[in-house]
Amino acid sequence: MNDVRFSTHGPDDWASEGANAVDNGLGDFNDAAAPLHEVQKLACIARDASGRVLGGATGRTWGELAELQMLWVDETRRRQGLGAELVKCFEAAVQARACTVVTLETYSFQAPAFYRALGYTTVFTNRHFPHGLAKFLMEKRLADPDLQTAALRLHLWQDAKTAATDPQLVPALADLLADAVDGGASVGFLAPLPPSQALAWAQHTVASLGPGLQLWMAERQGRFVGTVQLGPCLKPNGRHRAELMKLLVHRSARGQGVARQLLAAVDEHARQAGLRLLVLDTLVGSEAEAIYRHLGWQPYGLVPDFALATDGTPCATACFYRQLA
Repeated sequence: MNDVRFSTHGPDDWASEGANAVDNGLGDFNDAAAPLHEVQKLACIARDASGRVLGGATGRTWGELAELQMLWVDETRRRQGLGAELVKCFEAAVQARACTVVTLETYSFQAPAFYRALGYTTVFTNRHFPHGLAKFLMEKRLADPDLQTAALRLHLWQDAKTAATDPQLVPALADLLADAVDGGASVGFLAPLPPSQALAWAQHTVASLGPGLQLWMAERQGRFVGTVQLGPCLKPNGRHRAELMKLLVHRSARGQGVARQLLAAVDEHARQAGLRLLVLDTLVGSEAEAIYRHLGWQPYGLVPDFALATDGTPCATACFYRQLA
């Protein structure tokens, strides 16, 4: 190494020759080491009647993996659903290329809550940026297109004896919990979640069904893809209210309206039961929080360090309520 000289360069004296050598050298290595010729670019563009570009989603695919690299919507068309439609367009296009997973990166000042509402989960968070900023690596598993268009059936269990007659219920409930915890959802458990613990929770939940606990399961083509629970208050002074709990949607079915249909079913059931108030709490910054806000639940408080994330990190909890007409 005696014949090697080192130098550093900042923005004022950036060495284009050296930088190009690094870029070309790494490119040559990558081309020799992996079949990068298989990587294909993709762009979904939205235009108005005059042809003016209103937004776009761009990225690339490689085998079963797709990467959404950029999403932009013209300022005049934001908060009108165009961004969500562009993401759906991108997802449909990558599915046509047989992709099963979409990944993306977004900063905390960009759109993490937006992507969570569309079914993306955080795989890794880098919190080492200045000014308190963070960068999120997110992913979404894409469901089979035929499965997405199949009708969703909702099943309601209100007593343990009836629920025990369905042999699929406990295993499916345990699977939904395991998938949620593995995806980083703070639903009372830490990762990694032992299968025995998930099964014990599911068994206890089914055995507890009755006046103080009701359970919904969402089923599509013979597979349970979501669940939610409602716990009516049995105290004499609280019989007008209930607590919404354990809204879980399998990662392969997120962004397809499963949570919305489950919550609509709970609303209707609660009204018919004479309930006037629903309450819940959920992790601040979670996908669930974005869903509740989008569906009109009202926030009424925040409790710092109320619960632990799946990795054991203390996190704040947001409290919501919903008044039923």
